[in-house]
Amino acid sequence: MINALRKRRGKRAPLGLGLAFAVALQLPALADTQCTLKRAGSLDLETESSGEVTIPVLVENHAARFTIDTGAAFSLLATTFARSIGHEPRLLPNGSYFGMVGGYKLHDMVTVDSFAIGMLHAGRTDFVAIPSEAISPGAMGILGSNVLAAYDVEIDFAAQKFNIFSQDHCAGQVVYWTKSPFAEVPMTLGRDLHITIPVTLDGKQVRAIVDTGAYRSYMTLDNANDLFGLDENSQGLKKVGDTELNGVAAATIYKYPFQSLTFQDVSVRNPDIEISKEGKRTPGMPQLIVGMGIIRQLHIYVAYGERTLYLTPASAH
Repeated sequence: MINALRKRRGKRAPLGLGLAFAVALQLPALADTQCTLKRAGSLDLETESSGEVTIPVLVENHAARFTIDTGAAFSLLATTFARSIGHEPRLLPNGSYFGMVGGYKLHDMVTVDSFAIGMLHAGRTDFVAIPSEAISPGAMGILGSNVLAAYDVEIDFAAQKFNIFSQDHCAGQVVYWTKSPFAEVPMTLGRDLHITIPVTLDGKQVRAIVDTGAYRSYMTLDNANDLFGLDENSQGLKKVGDTELNGVAAATIYKYPFQSLTFQDVSVRNPDIEISKEGKRTPGMPQLIVGMGIIRQLHIYVAYGERTLYLTPASAH
C-alpha cells in the first residue's frame, strides 16, 4: 500500500548520498520591517485521494502538483513526469541510493533546468527520481525538507492554503490568524530534517515526528508495548488487517482507542493511530509518526528558523 510505504519513507535516511540536493529558490523583494512576517507565497492546497495535500509548482514551465512532505529529507520527481518533459533519470553517484521501507531502493536522480513555487524561482535543480506508482496519483513529485527548511511554512486547512514566509522576523511573533491561545512547541531537526517534537498521548510523554507525507499516524507495536504495555492480546487492541508495503513486505495493523493527543494546550480527541508489527524500536528515535489524519485537524506554522512549531485547532480564527 502506497500510504504505508510513504509514511515510513521519512524514517529512512539516504545511504552514502554524496549530493546535498540543495535548492536555491530566490525570494522576491520583501518589505524590510523587523518583526512583520514576510510572506513569499500563498498557494492553494488540494487533497488527493490518498489524503495527502499537493500544491501547484512549475518544472521548466510545465505545470505540476507536488505533495508537501515534511517527512521526506529530499524532494523527489516522478519518473513518468520527468520523461514527459524530456529528462531521463540517471544513476546517483558512487552507487548510493535512497532507502525505503520493505527494502525498496531509489537509485536514480533527475536534474531540471528550472523550478518554481509561486514567486520562488530556482535554476538548475536536482531531484531524487521515484516511480510514479509510489506517490499519490495526482502528484508529479514531492516537496521535501531540503526545500521547506529554508523558509517558514504554514498549512491552513480551513482556508486550504499553503503559505511560505521568510525566516527574517522576530521570534515568537508568527501566530497572526487568531487571538486565542496557541501551542508553541520546541522542535528538533536531525540530519534528515525531520520535525521531532514532544507530545502527550494518553498521559504519556512521547517523542513524535510531524510528517505531512503520511496520511495515517502510526507507532510500532514495540513502542506501544514500551509506553502502554500493549501486546497482541491486550484488551481494546483490534487487528484491522494486513498492509502490503511496496509489494515486498507486509505489516499487520492494529487500532487502539486512544483518548487524546496533546500538543501543550492544544489537544486532538480520539486520535486515529495505527499500531504496526512492522518495524522495531530504535533507542533514541521518535516513538510516533503524526500523519495527516491528525495534522489536518490543526492549523500549523513551522518556524524552521526558530526551531518551533506553532499550532492551533484548524478552526481557530
